[in-house]
Amino acid sequence: MEEAKNYPLNKKALFILILILVLGSFLRLYNLGKESLWCDEFLSLGVSSFSNISDVIFKNFYGHVDVFPPAYQILLHFVVKYIGNSEFILRLPSCIFGILSVYITFLLGRCLYTYREGLIAASFMAVLHVPIQYSQEVRPYSMLLFFSLLSIYFWVKLLRIVGNNQTPSCCLLFGYITSAILVSYTHYFGFYFVALQGLTLVLFSFCRLKAFWSIFLSYSFIFISYMPWVFVASRRHFVQVSKIWNNTGILNHKISFILLDLYPYFLLQLNGALVLKWFIIFMYIILFFRYLYYVFNPKSRNSSYHTNLISTLMLTTWIIAPLIIWLLISMLRDEMQIAVTQRNLIIYLPLVCLLVAHSITQLPIKVYKKILITLGVLSFLLYRLIFTFEYYSSPRNQQFKEIAEEIIANDSKYSDSVIIGWGGIPIFFNYYFEKNKFNKRIDFSGYRKDNMGCLLPNLNNVKKFITAANKRYVWVCIYKQFDLPLQNFLKENYKLVNRKFFNESSVWLFEKKDI
Repeated sequence: MEEAKNYPLNKKALFILILILVLGSFLRLYNLGKESLWCDEFLSLGVSSFSNISDVIFKNFYGHVDVFPPAYQILLHFVVKYIGNSEFILRLPSCIFGILSVYITFLLGRCLYTYREGLIAASFMAVLHVPIQYSQEVRPYSMLLFFSLLSIYFWVKLLRIVGNNQTPSCCLLFGYITSAILVSYTHYFGFYFVALQGLTLVLFSFCRLKAFWSIFLSYSFIFISYMPWVFVASRRHFVQVSKIWNNTGILNHKISFILLDLYPYFLLQLNGALVLKWFIIFMYIILFFRYLYYVFNPKSRNSSYHTNLISTLMLTTWIIAPLIIWLLISMLRDEMQIAVTQRNLIIYLPLVCLLVAHSITQLPIKVYKKILITLGVLSFLLYRLIFTFEYYSSPRNQQFKEIAEEIIANDSKYSDSVIIGWGGIPIFFNYYFEKNKFNKRIDFSGYRKDNMGCLLPNLNNVKKFITAANKRYVWVCIYKQFDLPLQNFLKENYKLVNRKFFNESSVWLFEKKDI
């Protein structure tokens, strides 16, 4: 595999890169601490708040709190312990990983093609909704994106060195091994892609003895490093847990429908713009015929033809092959479903952006028209993000913070009260009571956990508690749905004073009828 011709990064290109990073940073830092934490973020907070690393790993996993490997939770543990647990601080690591991912996208584009592809792809990553969303969440997906990108960057460099039958440097091997281990301990999809990288690189280096043993030993070290987690996961009936995880938030569609329609859309998540899906497909078709033209017209090829073709084929294979393998696994398990969620496909985004960027640079038109196309796509994505999605002006998460503030604001008026949580766990609301130095907490949770960690209604115990508490007022904090049996019980014995609806949540105030 030939080395791409990296033209010097001139002052104009450096200035554009800085502008892209500033834009990406602004879009990720803006309102970082404004939104209420939502239920999955509270899972991360709960795990990271354990007293020591051992509990973060074992108490979390065996207690069915979170199913992911522990790298992100360990990082968050130290953030909570030494910096703080405000919404801004908790989300800051994800934000930093998101910003760095924009820069690594540029480096990867420059490594595979030229700095032009790197700049275009980085600009798309700076404004796409999905990377921004997960840069503003206390979840491991932004960290997954960063370390998967970093591992791919080092992997491409290793592939080129192996292709030239050279021995990789210690620094390069250290960079790849470190990023591969970290992405594996961040998310199971991370280990899945590292395994595919390893299989490809070992087979590629098999006939190149100078590089083979260093590559083989590197992957042996990576897999040995991951074995402790395999042992931990296997002890927790992982098959059952994975079934629950795979059935949460997946899109149950026929495989053919996913491949023909949903795959391009979910792959890039173009800020909800279906029209851009067809633009991307159109650009891919143009790129295909462009290379087909080069195949039958060798004299028209430029000096970077072979490098660009290999890079394009590699990116295309790297996007399609893992999904096909996953589909085959699903078929063998007699399951017509696949986890094509935006959070799991986030590791594809930079690769797709790079292909789109290369498609634009290969258009047989003048440079200024290519710039106009890029700016047009960026402007459209930004418009969709800010005005169509109303990303920064409309609530995205469950509004637990607003519910807590509503109760605090009215406590002096309704002080003889009991607070019931329904549909979630007490930390959803207690976190904000504590932050506001409010002396009350959720008195009773309407849900309990079963053996698999799932929340189940606990209606009879709620009725008993409300009756025994004998308070004049009852606050009911609702996550998602206010079950009808509980409503009927309260309406029989209490009258409704007030209720407020928020995003996927609400708060109800009842007053006892006999007073």
